[in-house]
Amino acid sequence: MKFTITREHLQEGLAAVAASVPAKTTLPVLSNILVEAQEGGLRLSGTDLDIAVSTTVAASVGEEGAMTLPARKLVEIVREMPSAAIKFSSAGEQRVTIECGRSKFKLLGLPREEFPAFPSVSFDDSWKCSAQDLQKLIRHVAFAASTEESRPILNGVLWELRPERMRMVATNGHRLARMDVPVEGGAEDADLIVPPKALEQIRRVFDSEQEIE
Repeated sequence: MKFTITREHLQEGLAAVAASVPAKTTLPVLSNILVEAQEGGLRLSGTDLDIAVSTTVAASVGEEGAMTLPARKLVEIVREMPSAAIKFSSAGEQRVTIECGRSKFKLLGLPREEFPAFPSVSFDDSWKCSAQDLQKLIRHVAFAASTEESRPILNGVLWELRPERMRMVATNGHRLARMDVPVEGGAEDADLIVPPKALEQIRRVFDSEQEIE
């Protein structure tokens, strides 16, 4: 695996997935980020088995390949590097060399085969809205979800997708929050129960000026 990427693009990708990596876990591979150098760029993925985040950023790939690298160490290394091109090269399946200017680091990772596979999710329809509207929806509703394990269904937020509108509802049995925002498209209905933690990830990842589908 060999690729070159700018510090800015790498930081953007790491910021999107690092929050999904658990601080403590009994599975060592969950402390890692899956790094995949492929034709379309660099794909980064992280998960705590409840939430999975994956993003692709621009990179010049010389040799395709994949491995997992320690998330915390990788973020710390990239943070201290100058604003320049960063070169990654792997020798075998578990060791990678990172070079930027006069700096050189070596990280020991784990094989990609140990990283959990993400479930495939597909919809026959799509809905579009502004990131600002979705962020507002999450901010005004997710706080009302229950944190008591005795009623697990209330630990999630009901996310209703309808033609021309999107609604979220949350309650802990004593308080209830509900809000609608307009959307484009969506000829069919869809209802999801989503953990507040996952919604918070969505709120952080997207810029408020973006359109989300």
